Amino acid sequence: MGSGFDYHGYEIGLSIPVWFMLNEGQDISMANTEKKLVEWEKRDAILRLKKEIEVAWHSFETSRKTINRYEQNISKRAKELLDLTLEGYKLGNIDLLNLLYAQETYLSSQLRYIHALKNYYVKIIELEKYLDNELVF
Repeated sequence: MGSGFDYHGYEIGLSIPVWFMLNEGQDISMANTEKKLVEWEKRDAILRLKKEIEVAWHSFETSRKTINRYEQNISKRAKELLDLTLEGYKLGNIDLLNLLYAQETYLSSQLRYIHALKNYYVKIIELEKYLDNELVF
């Protein structure tokens, strides 16, 4: 209030709207939610992949056990049944119907073995999808 003041000065100001903090808070919340969603989707994909690998491995093991069981046990018995039935037929102790039944049994066991081999190789191919190199058996 008066004269004689010879001071010079600068004024710096910052104007922040009141709604700025409200909008930013919502954007941050949405970004955090989207980040969590992406993380959950990533985890879900990893778990699905692990499940597929585990199923492929167990299917492979089951197929391998089936083939081993056939090679060690079933094929020998089916062949022995066919040979003994054929010998009995030649000697006249067994009729033609039983011989045909033994041949059908042998052929059906061979067919099951071929299906088991096909399944085994399909399971190997499925398992190779998850490995860097080929499985040779």
